Amino acid sequence: MNSSELNAWRDELYLNFGSIREAKQYFAMMNARYELASQKVDELLDESKANMKGELKPIYLHRSSDSAARSLKWKLSAAKCFGFANAARAISLLSEDVISILRQAEGVSDELIRDVVEMDFKRCYLNYALNYSYHEMKRVELFIEEFESWRKLPRLLNENYS
Repeated sequence: MNSSELNAWRDELYLNFGSIREAKQYFAMMNARYELASQKVDELLDESKANMKGELKPIYLHRSSDSAARSLKWKLSAAKCFGFANAARAISLLSEDVISILRQAEGVSDELIRDVVEMDFKRCYLNYALNYSYHEMKRVELFIEEFESWRKLPRLLNENYS
């Protein structure tokens, strides 16, 4: 096995790392990015709670438990006082329809709607950061495990033919 040829072949792939050491550093960086995004998610959830004081909130952010990266989604309140009826559900994307529903609800101010739209901007970016860093971290972790297993193979070949 010619390691120079293998390394030259690998370099043509233009990966985010060139060696197993760099892959481990890249994994640590992705893990740190995921932790930072998770911290910012917690801060945005706190901001959401602070902006919508009171027991009943017309719309609120929650962190999904149905995905590995646990992205943020909106929920319209099921409380009868808002009159959302069948619209009360998890919403992964704010839309003109959702804004219209909020405008028609009693006690929902334009200022609150503007705050929600601003938080949605942050939600979009945080979801991307969470998903990207989480899945990249998992891909690199799998690569490292596979490479560590592969690393033993050349020695096995040498042992069998000595």
